[in-house]
Amino acid sequence: MDQSKKAKGAAVIYSYRGQDDSTGHLRLQGAGKELLVAGALYVTSKPSKTLSSGPQKVARFELRASPDFVRNREQDSTFSVRTETGERLRVIGKVVSTKSLPMLEIKKVRVISPRQEVQTAKAPPTSSLEKSSQLKKKSGTKTTPNEDEQFAKELSRVLTLERHGEDSDVQMSFVKRFIPKSDKTLYRKIRAGKFPRAYKKVEGSTYWKFSVIRAYKEGRWQPESPQP
Repeated sequence: MDQSKKAKGAAVIYSYRGQDDSTGHLRLQGAGKELLVAGALYVTSKPSKTLSSGPQKVARFELRASPDFVRNREQDSTFSVRTETGERLRVIGKVVSTKSLPMLEIKKVRVISPRQEVQTAKAPPTSSLEKSSQLKKKSGTKTTPNEDEQFAKELSRVLTLERHGEDSDVQMSFVKRFIPKSDKTLYRKIRAGKFPRAYKKVEGSTYWKFSVIRAYKEGRWQPESPQP
């Protein structure tokens, strides 16, 4: 059976093992196998039912991706994954290879029932801060799976507060990964009036409101006049 088709209905939470050194594909381990997936790793968030009367839309933010990955809705599969720090994320893409794991590795895989999958999905996201894969490609910055996990935690925290009507303060370490651009590029855009200026500085730290940064990312922020 084609593994990509099987994954859609399988009640398996895969372990995310970072990107393959040679191909850049995402490595997932679960159900006694290791998968190489040409795809992207996402953190997702649903808006609160109390904040919207219409149908809910899932906000999906890419953390990292295989080189030259392009979504194909007809062929791609969705995988539920968990990081080493317990973050629940999603991988969307196509399986390009599989291999069986040794018995010692199989013991680490957690296979759950469909009922448990639903209960686990209702657990609230956790918190913290750090990275996005596109920044690695554009700025040459090296990242680790741990930095991705920290960024995923912080993004989950920010989105959770947003669902409850709170607008979080975010720093440049978060902003440059969320956009993603290098901090030098963003400061240059700020001076040209093409990126939002920080709304406050406290003890050398600079802060933006998440709603403003999100508006910029989604093309809703209006550029300002160049600063003198």
